[in-house]
Amino acid sequence: MKTLLTKLASLKLAVILLILSLLALAAATIVESAAGTETAGRTVYYALWFQLLMGVLTANVIASIAVHYPWGKRRLGFLMTHSALVIVVIGSTVTFLAKTEGQLALWEGESASRFEQVVGLGPTPATVPHDLPFAVALKDFQIDYYQ
Repeated sequence: MKTLLTKLASLKLAVILLILSLLALAAATIVESAAGTETAGRTVYYALWFQLLMGVLTANVIASIAVHYPWGKRRLGFLMTHSALVIVVIGSTVTFLAKTEGQLALWEGESASRFEQVVGLGPTPATVPHDLPFAVALKDFQIDYYQ
């Protein structure tokens, strides 16, 4: 168990995973600017291979934190930085799993309490009506231009 933890916490593995993550994120940025956010989400951000890459990177960071226990004052910066990385990945995972996306179209002067929830990641995701426990009103809409 100790050797598995040590191998998982390897600095070489961390560098490889970070380089792969950076390449994937660079590719996603290019795809997003060329083909749109939905395509980038479908091909990179929400793809199984990217989720697995983020999972292995998170396991690497957690193993690195565990291997360096007890931390003490000298390792406080290390602990805070690596813990923050884990918290960011956990937060993005919770957002991915628990989010509700949709569209609420309003004209000026209208109010509504029902929106179209987007379901699916395909080229033509379906929409399902979803009731809100409150109403949204658009009383006045103005665009200001600044030079």
